[in-house]
Amino acid sequence: MAKIVANLSIELTGAGGDTVVDVVGTDIIAAYDAYLSGREHYRQGNTEAYRKAIAAYEEAIALDPDYGEAYAALAEVWLSLHKLGWRFAIGDGFRENFDQLRRNVARAKALPTAHAFVVSAELLARHGNLTEALADADRAIALAPNDPDAHISRAGVLNFLGRAEEAEASARAALRLDPHHKPAHLRILGQSLFHQERYQEAAEIMQRVISRQDNIAFDYATLAAAYGHLGEDEQAATAAEQGSALLAGFLGRPLTVQENGMFWWHGDIFDYDPDYRARLAEGLRKAGVAEGPGAPERYAEYRARMTKLGAEYVVNGAIKVDAADAKALHEEGAIFIDVRGNINYREGHIPGALDLDLNAVLSEERLLQHVGKDDKVVFYCFAIYCPYSAYAAAKALVWGYTEVYRFDGGYPGWVDAGYPVESLVEPDS
Repeated sequence: MAKIVANLSIELTGAGGDTVVDVVGTDIIAAYDAYLSGREHYRQGNTEAYRKAIAAYEEAIALDPDYGEAYAALAEVWLSLHKLGWRFAIGDGFRENFDQLRRNVARAKALPTAHAFVVSAELLARHGNLTEALADADRAIALAPNDPDAHISRAGVLNFLGRAEEAEASARAALRLDPHHKPAHLRILGQSLFHQERYQEAAEIMQRVISRQDNIAFDYATLAAAYGHLGEDEQAATAAEQGSALLAGFLGRPLTVQENGMFWWHGDIFDYDPDYRARLAEGLRKAGVAEGPGAPERYAEYRARMTKLGAEYVVNGAIKVDAADAKALHEEGAIFIDVRGNINYREGHIPGALDLDLNAVLSEERLLQHVGKDDKVVFYCFAIYCPYSAYAAAKALVWGYTEVYRFDGGYPGWVDAGYPVESLVEPDS
């Protein structure tokens, strides 16, 4: 590889004077080799490959501390883990890892690279900073007008903002620029069509997405909702069943209107356009998807208790605690509620915690079976930016509980602190 790149550095000097440095972002051949290795691992799309990609990108940065594309690619891996879900966080120190994601984005933007602004736009959108997100997407297009990822990034932000017609135009621009487009690019187009109530077109696009990538439960949720609005009951039921089977495989629960139309759909949707979110929930409802536990019809009351500061949730009336405070409450006899889901609970949980999945089990009646209204109750989920413990705490407050705590570090934070855990999974012999 080094010999090939060395030859390219001689041959790829055109009339404009561009050299291999302009093409690959570094003149250090070993750094570029490491970067290419990282890209190859990243394309495999699984957590073990992501570990290897992170190591390769870090090697590239060590060889060339000014390698902007490597910083952007490293941030992209951590963002992908963020999108996969909290249970897939690599190793210890989740908060520190996420902080590193943001540092890598900032470093890459300072150099700058279009890729950095693409990653930054998605990260900002997921954290509710939509004006900044759109500005970064526009900056990415200004730096690289023929980069399809820049256009699809803009489309995703526009969907968040409730501007689906513009999102469709940006998504179609991305598809024109890349005839071999990724399923993710088609997905954004399908979402923009769904939000415009063009449900037949949305269903056709989502079928194409699924034909190329059939392991994303939320794609089936979109398809089921589109068919639900169309009154195609059989197709809606089939899509909902397929999505539920996938979700059950890694979280142990089916699709619900509450989770996938209000809380989480390809990521946190707290800041998503409310009309679009309501349209998704109503489509799932028409598709026959169950509402979910815990009086989801009172969503407005729960949400009124919640705000976001950047990526972090604040629940008015709930006391946020760190790992040390959580340990003290545990020793004091406070009741801990694990809201992640049975599969995660079985793999490992805080000793004595109760398994009350927010999206499959937790209701006022079930909570009352274990916790008095004036008892100290501590909710936790996957990690610091997971919204589920926030929703659980908000629900408990609305239901009249007076001593509500939220351990926002969640199970990973407990593990990182070195505290003991329990597991219902037999260790390998």
